Amino acid sequence: MWKNKKIYIVGAGPGSPDLITLKGFSLLKEADVIIYDSLTGKGILNFAKKSAELICADKFSSTQKGKRIAYLILKKLREGKNVIRLKNGDPFIFGRITEEMEELSKYGVKFEVVPGITSATAGACFAGLPLTSRNISSSVVFVTGHEDPFKESGFVDWEKVSKIDTIVLYMATKNISSIARTLIKNGKSHSTPVAVISNVSMPDQKMVIGNLSDIGKKVKEEKIAPPSIIIVGEVVKLGERLNWFSAQKKVLYTGLISPEFFVEDIIFHIPMVEVKPTKEIEKFKRFIKNLPEFELLIFTSRWAVNFFFEKLLKIGLDSRVLSPVKIACSTKSAYDELKGRGILADFVPSSETSQELLNFLHNLGIAEKKVGVVSALSGDRGLCEGIKKLNGIPYKYTAYKIVTPKYLPPLNLQLFDEIIFSSPSAVRNFLERYGKPPERVRIIATNTKTFETLIKLNLISERRLELDVSVT
Repeated sequence: MWKNKKIYIVGAGPGSPDLITLKGFSLLKEADVIIYDSLTGKGILNFAKKSAELICADKFSSTQKGKRIAYLILKKLREGKNVIRLKNGDPFIFGRITEEMEELSKYGVKFEVVPGITSATAGACFAGLPLTSRNISSSVVFVTGHEDPFKESGFVDWEKVSKIDTIVLYMATKNISSIARTLIKNGKSHSTPVAVISNVSMPDQKMVIGNLSDIGKKVKEEKIAPPSIIIVGEVVKLGERLNWFSAQKKVLYTGLISPEFFVEDIIFHIPMVEVKPTKEIEKFKRFIKNLPEFELLIFTSRWAVNFFFEKLLKIGLDSRVLSPVKIACSTKSAYDELKGRGILADFVPSSETSQELLNFLHNLGIAEKKVGVVSALSGDRGLCEGIKKLNGIPYKYTAYKIVTPKYLPPLNLQLFDEIIFSSPSAVRNFLERYGKPPERVRIIATNTKTFETLIKLNLISERRLELDVSVT
């Protein structure tokens, strides 16, 4: 019965997908319906299961918006769905969630609130600006800046606010000039430091520093736009020493596998490609039927291994079908993926080049013999051609295809010191979406194919290109 269900109101955090809480992440993976706000990061919505219904709450007009969202939630609960109301930041800090909760309470709907990191604390952390600090600030206030400070019957008491050591303004970018004048009028010094941080925690994060007398002008000059958080107070000066974000090297990693933590750099992980398994079960069955006839079976990537075994289990088989076949891998990642499944490949090239693999095939002697190749839809044409030149018979199974992600976020390319590419497709998708990076940015390829693609597409001169095969 629907009354036995409850809705979860989840804080999405400031924007970066890795800053949502563990509980929020777990709930998103199980939800049937997610009702979210337009500013919610697309990366966070990617945590939802494929069958989840995603509904943007901003499609409702402001008139009785809370009630209309509550009715939608009620409708989905009555359909037996598991529902999440996803709010930016923390639901209870300028989340405008009260009306929805009160309306749901009228119908006896149970709910649970999962906190999120609010943009005030996230912005302060990413800018190296402690909101409180001994001998500098012992009080902090969060204030909406959406209200016109010159409005006669305003809700915010700016006289009281101006006496607080640290003031954090939400939704105040458009009104910052008038708010600054009001704070000065109520006793704040015109030289009080101000920091404006936009797109907190995201790859296009930007910060402008000024004081109450000039911050409005600087925000316009730098074209700072919402969503932004504004911090007013002497703590802003601490950023000169504590701004870890600006001091450290920032690296954009475009590969599929998340990079490791506890490295000296700040890593932004934005995959430029997406892998999707193919669905042809009958073709796979025919490929498996031919396994005993293969002189060798080659896996070209970790994804080839992963999706091969995924399909193997779907048709009720396991790794024992590989027992009569020699196995080779064209990459170390494929070798490691196999090893994790208790299978040691007979060969893996040390340099991850197709030529080294072809030399192995030449020495093996594959003339008039079948060689199975498990790879991507558009990949490894050179390998199959090389097998033919050795008079072998390539028998390819397409385990997956590489596609461009549906959503690639806006990037401030000036932010990065390095960009790491791990595949030719990632390079091409990056160029199509963002164009060439600034000249000062160091480009790193993780394998020879990507190295060659970068040169061919004139992304950067060969002289400045560096190869680092340790990154996977």
